[in-house]
Order: sequence, then structure tokens, then C-alpha cells
Amino acid sequence: RNACAISFPLQIHPLKFLLGLFLGRWWHDACYDAPMEINNGSAQLRYARQADYIRHAGADLVLLQEVLSTSMLDSLMLHLSDEFDCTYLRCHPRIPSMVLWTSFLLSMGFLQSLFLQILVLWSRMAPGDLFWTWLVVALCLSINLAIRWRHSIPAHFLFGNIAGQLVVLRRKNCEAIAGLEAESFDHFGDAGLAGRSGSRSVQARDRPSWLGVFFNLRPRGVLRVSVPLEHGKRMTVLNTHLPHQSDNTKLLCDLGSYASEFSAKGPVLLAGDFNPLPDVCLSQQLEPLVQCGLVSADGLTEQNCTWDLQQSLTRRNASTPRTMQLDFIFLQDQRNAELLEAPAMLEDDVSARKSLLEIDPLDLEGSLLCSTKALEVTVLSTAIVDREKFFRSEAPLSDHFGLRTEIELSG
Repeated sequence: RNACAISFPLQIHPLKFLLGLFLGRWWHDACYDAPMEINNGSAQLRYARQADYIRHAGADLVLLQEVLSTSMLDSLMLHLSDEFDCTYLRCHPRIPSMVLWTSFLLSMGFLQSLFLQILVLWSRMAPGDLFWTWLVVALCLSINLAIRWRHSIPAHFLFGNIAGQLVVLRRKNCEAIAGLEAESFDHFGDAGLAGRSGSRSVQARDRPSWLGVFFNLRPRGVLRVSVPLEHGKRMTVLNTHLPHQSDNTKLLCDLGSYASEFSAKGPVLLAGDFNPLPDVCLSQQLEPLVQCGLVSADGLTEQNCTWDLQQSLTRRNASTPRTMQLDFIFLQDQRNAELLEAPAMLEDDVSARKSLLEIDPLDLEGSLLCSTKALEVTVLSTAIVDREKFFRSEAPLSDHFGLRTEIELSG
């Protein structure tokens, strides 16, 4: 589920929002907008409500999207650390993010300085002195805004240090899951999933140019987490957030083949916000995952609509013109991949014994583990979690309902 959920356009009147910016404040509508600063009272109340929602969802593994920064995560974990631990990977701000934020701060500082000069200093100074005074005051005001807005959502979006804004939580008292280990984050690019150039080419739908800038500032991708299970088994969890208003067919092809690679080592769970297009058949869009052996936990019936236009944080736009399902959970059994074909072990077969001696013991151990007892995944139930909690007034939870799947591993 999405933890940040800043939905545009904001419901606060645009003039009031701009006036707030001019005064150095991030104003928002308390009932229909998520707080624009992560450290104010409304935001902290929202984190407490989100933590309560997660705690009572009954899930042992929780996949979060749009967790902008470790500061935001710390605020959430303040209420969850006794029951959950978490894993993620860090990233560093990109140069375009720094340029954009610096330009924005300087622009606002210059506007504020110009306003002050007009009110106070215009008639008292010579034009040359006025210019330098205006410039110094503008720089001071820009620095002041940088300090005041360091906890704003835009600042944490641009400078957030959580790769892909993706986090996985684990309930500590779950005996079946021994821990979590984030292993890699692979970002999405125009050519598909990073490092995977062998996928088939598809025709991409045109998307607004501002979206390209948006995805370049904070690249989306897939977080891979290794989850140790009982008896030395492991499950691979893939948490993802696909681009919106985009034809993601190529990305889905890459994700499907990527997930299949790890099914030789254990079962795979792929979940997140897939942002399907509203005017294309859902099963057709997600077919690349099915072709790679992944199975939807709810059968792609779109009965679990995680995006509901009746709740306060959702917005009707071109990519979400109706109530629809944006979030999905896919599963894949561990496959009996014969990574290693052991030669016949006859006592008089010298060449066979020599062949085995040349094999790396770690490869042999992994191959025998995969080929002896493959884990199978059975879906017991899939449902929306506590839908009614999203319709309480003030401090809205998220623009997405949580989706919970109960599974059984056997083998």
C-alpha cells in the first residue's frame, strides 16, 4: 500500500495554496489532502493511524510503496518497531533534483524579497544599492525557506534516501519467517528493467513529458528481498511500483522473467502498485507475468478494487477515471529446475566421480536443494483490508486500500 499518497490536484484552493507558499507554509485541506509536511501534527496523526492499520491487518509480510525517506519511515516505525522490523535499500539524490529544488527556493526567495523591497525600501535607496540589498535579502530568504521546508513532502521526494520508495516489513513473532534481507534494487528505464536488454520490444504509449521528468528525479523499480523460511528454505519477495499513464508491457515482461530466475531457489512473491491502464483489458495487460509462470492471488477478476473514487484522497483523472484495481499480488511456486545434472554414481565409473569432484560444493548444495523438495504456494484467501478505516474524517490513511493474501507453503 502507498504510504505517502499525495494526490493531485490538491483540494485546497489554488490561490490559498500559493499564498501559503509565499508565506513559507505548505497549506493543505485537512480532510481531502495528505499533509504536505512530515513532521507536523496532522502527519504524525496519520502515521499513527497507518501503523494501527498495519498492526491490525494481520499480515506477517507488509509491502509499502511511496515511503519517501528514512525520516518518514522512522515516524511510522515509531509506532511499529515493537512488532515489526523493516528492510530497504538506500539511494542518493540526483543532480536534477538538487537543481530543481535550488531553483525553486531561489525563485520563492526572490519573490519574497521583491515584495519586501516594494513595501519598505523602494523610496529610501538609490537603484544600485536597492539591487544589491534585494539580492542579499533574497538569498537570506531562500536559505530560510530551505531550513523551514526541509521536512516538506517535495523536499523528501527530491532528496529521499529510500531506493524506489519501497520498504518491506516483517512481523517479529512470525515463526515461519526468520528475517529479512534487502538484496538489490533495479530501476526502470526507457529500455525496461535495468540490465535486462533481452526482452521483446513493444510499442510504448505516449505519456506526458512531465512524467518523464518525474520518473527521472525519483526512479521507480523493483526491490528484491530474500526471506528465510523454515528448514533452510528461502522465498524471494519483489516489491514494485510501476509508472502510471504508461504502457508497462515491456516492464512486465522484464519483471516476469526476473521473477522466474529466482523461482529455482524458492517460491516468489511479486506485489505492489501496477498502475494498469483503464482502457485496456486487465488480463491482457498482465499477461506477460502469467506467461512467465506467475499466478495472480485473486485471479485478475478486478473484484478487489484498491482505488476507490469515493474516498477522500483519490482523484478522477485520465489514468484513474473510475474505481479500479491498481494493486496486485502474484505468486510463483518453486520450480524443480535441474541446474545441475549429476552423473550416475556407479562405483566403477571413474569419469563420473571426477565430474562430481570438479563441481563447486555450493552449486551442488543449491542444486540438490532445488531438485529435492520444491515448495508449492497455495492461496487461501485474498481480500481488501479494513476498507471502512479509509472513510474517517481527518488524517486520511492512503489513496490505496491495502490488499491482503493468505498463503500456505508446502513441500
